[in-house]
Amino acid sequence: MDEIIPGLWVGDLPSATHTATLKENKIFSILSAMRGRVTINETFIRHQILLDDTADADILVHFIPAITFIQSELDKGRGVLVHCQAGMSRSVTIVAAYLMYTQKIDPETALDIIRKARPNVEPNPGFLLQLEIFYKAAFKISRRDKTTRMFYLERAVEEVMNGDGSLPETDMFAKFPRTPSDSAPATPGGGPRRRIRCKMCRQELATREHMLDHGQLGAPTPAAGTPATSRHPSMSMAVRPHLGSATSSSTRPRRPSILGDSTLSMSALDTDETPDGDVAPSPHRTSSDPPRRPRLRPLISGIADLTMSALDAGGVSASALETEDASDEDGSGEDAEPQPQPRAHALAALGRRLSDAVIASPADTAPTSPTADDGPAARPPVTTRFSSTDDIAAQLYAHPKLAASRVPGTSMSPLALPTSPPILVNPKCSGYFVEPMKWMEAFLEGGQIAGKIACPNKKCGAKLGNYDWAGMCCGCKEWVIPGFCINRSKVDEVV
Repeated sequence: MDEIIPGLWVGDLPSATHTATLKENKIFSILSAMRGRVTINETFIRHQILLDDTADADILVHFIPAITFIQSELDKGRGVLVHCQAGMSRSVTIVAAYLMYTQKIDPETALDIIRKARPNVEPNPGFLLQLEIFYKAAFKISRRDKTTRMFYLERAVEEVMNGDGSLPETDMFAKFPRTPSDSAPATPGGGPRRRIRCKMCRQELATREHMLDHGQLGAPTPAAGTPATSRHPSMSMAVRPHLGSATSSSTRPRRPSILGDSTLSMSALDTDETPDGDVAPSPHRTSSDPPRRPRLRPLISGIADLTMSALDAGGVSASALETEDASDEDGSGEDAEPQPQPRAHALAALGRRLSDAVIASPADTAPTSPTADDGPAARPPVTTRFSSTDDIAAQLYAHPKLAASRVPGTSMSPLALPTSPPILVNPKCSGYFVEPMKWMEAFLEGGQIAGKIACPNKKCGAKLGNYDWAGMCCGCKEWVIPGFCINRSKVDEVV
């Protein structure tokens, strides 16, 4: 046996039976890390860990109890011997975990300390891996740590695939929502946390930390002010086509509605006036008809002075809001032609765009250059998308006029704004691949390798997706093991 630090020794099985040698070195406590019956003098304080020296043996769960025993005995002035069969793998791993915990060092540094006193040591690869997990988990073995859960999840998959069909150990399955006794205190400044919930009953199911990362997770800290593209096609600026007839029996033709297009665009708000001030030819007029100029009447006083970013980026210009259809000077309307009259609709569109903070990229709103074949310059439809509240706050903070009026010395900054990027950023992903959760025990206890994922709410029970312990291929062509997929159409992603 060899002394690693004052009072702590590592040895083999024969060294644990030499009573005289133990008392000579003031060793009064013995920790045995092996199976079988170990005959030790009854005058010693004993603690035994039933453990095999194999790569798949779970030594991680024994770290905290062994460290507690060693420290309590050392605090009482008693020397401690940690031994196994040969004093090379199991006992060395236990002592390394103790050094890591007490000195806050990594596994390699702890093993180097042991090798200086006992050169011939070699923990098996499985124990080395668990020492790394113990270090990454900040020396805590809890299901609150994802690294620890992933280790036990891999063991659960092997147990299900090679076992007898019984339910694997679920003590390390993630538990959400946490109960008051199980929850950890909120991290100060942690910011909002995204989670998914059932669309039918709004039962919360999992958070971002419970997702199996296969490339679908967004950046943990996105750049402030970057608009997050909406993942809901229903929340677009598309409107229904006008259901009325395009023609009328009256003498004055009906004005075309801007609702006739499936998407609100700049062209629907433009007049027939060309960039040079001439009126563009109308398909309903002949070349002999004299040209006419539209009359303009301001609809909103001071509309040209509006410089809010939401108005500028929304693609609605002052000229588009001021356009009124032309009519005859006498008001008879006999020769009137269908002209755009977007006043009411333009105001509604402006209100919606201002309230919903629709953002359009400058490249989408730039007019195209005129060509000989196309005639007057035409503007392409504006591509719009919704922005999150975090992005709106970042843009307001960066607005030059608001920055000029801001009180100097304020602590507000874009970095302090709460950000929470979407969990799913790849539109090809089939859904949310999550860890096996504690609330899934109801349908996992049958021991089936594959099946359906149901809502844990007993009053709901809606089908949320499917699971397969052997793995499942996501829509993004990546294989996820185990495959617990919750369809994105069955849940809402909220903050």
